[in-house]
Amino acid sequence: MGKFLGILFGLSLIALISVIAWRVYPEEVLQFVPEQLLGINTEEKNQKKSIQDTSVKKNKPLEEKEDHEDLSPKELEDINALLERGKGFLESGLLSLAITDFTNATTLAPDNRTAWSNLIGSQISFRDYSSAESSAKSALIHFPNDQEFLILLGEINMQKSKFTEAKRIFSSLPDGPAKNFYLGVLNAYFEDYDGAKELLGKIANNKEFGDQAQILLGAFDEFSLFPNGNPLHLRLLITKAFNDLHFFEMAIQSSKKIIKEREEYRDAWIILGHSYLSLERYDLAKNILRKALELDPTKPETAFFLGLAETAQEDFDSAITHLSMARENGFIPQAEVTKALAEAFLAGKFYDAARKEYEKLLDVRGAPVEKYIQPIRISLEFLDDPKTAQKMAKMAIENYPDSEVAKNLLAWALLEDGKLGEAREILEEIIAQNPNFAPAHLNLGKVSEQEEKYEEALEHYRIAYDLSPQTEIGTIAAQKYNAIVLQE
Repeated sequence: MGKFLGILFGLSLIALISVIAWRVYPEEVLQFVPEQLLGINTEEKNQKKSIQDTSVKKNKPLEEKEDHEDLSPKELEDINALLERGKGFLESGLLSLAITDFTNATTLAPDNRTAWSNLIGSQISFRDYSSAESSAKSALIHFPNDQEFLILLGEINMQKSKFTEAKRIFSSLPDGPAKNFYLGVLNAYFEDYDGAKELLGKIANNKEFGDQAQILLGAFDEFSLFPNGNPLHLRLLITKAFNDLHFFEMAIQSSKKIIKEREEYRDAWIILGHSYLSLERYDLAKNILRKALELDPTKPETAFFLGLAETAQEDFDSAITHLSMARENGFIPQAEVTKALAEAFLAGKFYDAARKEYEKLLDVRGAPVEKYIQPIRISLEFLDDPKTAQKMAKMAIENYPDSEVAKNLLAWALLEDGKLGEAREILEEIIAQNPNFAPAHLNLGKVSEQEEKYEEALEHYRIAYDLSPQTEIGTIAAQKYNAIVLQE
């Protein structure tokens, strides 16, 4: 396990594309340009990360408008504690634990909206759609005709490819932007294009749904540029829009229909493969993307997505081959393929190659200070090279002179090089300025332990754990604390 993380940036097994914006041309010339990559949490391998960020709501204390007159102050305290702890599990990617706490909260307080909302959202994120559907129906018993829970129930049915039932549910919503958006999307899926454009056009400037509506409307606008365009091209544009909106099951079904009509349509295969990849159905993603690669070996996005799927399944040699192919074929943005290669090299234990790729990311403008964490971590944990780590940490401080993360990285590198006094001086300065910076307490605990100041070490490990109990920092602090106690 890593000895240090400046903030909550752990090694990610794979990066999945969350937001994709690519220009669509007629027939075979679809252009993929990923804008953002999300890391899959590896603390709990059987957990799933949310596909749609809007599925999970932020926790909040029990609201005054909710009816809790029958609950004692102790019960109210217990419920809020469950919600708060569930929030911590949720933020750490420990979805099964979050689901347990939110389930208990709904049992204790079935009229608490926050508990139901977070339970359903967590179950959707875990892709336990049957449980999520049951919870949404239970929530609607306590909150009849509630728009939020109706929307969640409709989205669950979309995830289960029950599009007719989803349309029925969304039709029951009160008139407004949400109803127009979801029915507009479903109209597009059922190829009622005039109905889709009419509903989505009504909310094109809406604050909540306007940007999403514009994604689908943009597909129609794009197709209008080609007066004699093939209707199959319009369907591909709409399928891509479903993918962009994270309606992956909808994109899968639409892609399959297109491929059934034209088996050699490369871009339909790419969208289908990407949708499976986004749903973490890696075997299917690999098979589909290999077919797309056969159709056109030069398409960089195909090789990139295939490399991500192979990384997720720990086939690192193949992943490195395909990610390198994506780079050679001109994948854009280059920083994303570099990041993916770095992660594949690291997970495959090719440490020198991994560090070189991470070092390339240090030159990316606008990147946060956290970009220094992985190359320094590799230098210290795997290559036993504290000198290079110190050099990079000093570079980080030069570029981010006020950063606690950068200073802590240098202290860590000094600590690993046996320069305890210099490390202590930096760490005490960080803590004086910010007593709540858990990584500095963890490293100062290590310094104290090496100096055989065990009581001081225990105190800093305890503080690090209390500040960050459900993170790698907290886990390491607890392990080190327990190791000292057991030796006494």
